[in-house]
Amino acid sequence: EALLNAAKSLLAVMCDCCEQLSHDWKIVQPSNKVLEMFRFPNLRKERPTHFDLVQCIAVEDQDRFTNFIATSHVNAPSSLHLQMKDFHGGLFDVQLFHMPVPSLLTEKKPQHLVGIITKDNREHREAPLARARRREVASIASIPEGAML
Repeated sequence: EALLNAAKSLLAVMCDCCEQLSHDWKIVQPSNKVLEMFRFPNLRKERPTHFDLVQCIAVEDQDRFTNFIATSHVNAPSSLHLQMKDFHGGLFDVQLFHMPVPSLLTEKKPQHLVGIITKDNREHREAPLARARRREVASIASIPEGAML
């Protein structure tokens, strides 16, 4: 429990949001920050208790994410740059920090801690061509993908 709280504190300082995920990559008790980031519909009427992070990965990055989670059993923190989509179909670039944590579930399946840094939320509103041009000239300066922290 202390390790989990320490990791959450560190990710909360570094990232736009920090979320705990179940063994099957569902965000458990999503924070207001992540719900706003993904522009969850009808938030004033309905607050979800969980939602599937995988459904928010852009189609172009699904294979890379699948490879990333295939190696998530390694007990070292890792990082991945990818494009995500909100619940309205808007795409945005992120850096995702992942850390497996000991499970508190009775099945003893591993849980995950994920920190997400968004590149720029203005991309939600941009035309796809403008977004594609900007992606060509700019990248997120950060820890190299696949590097151990």
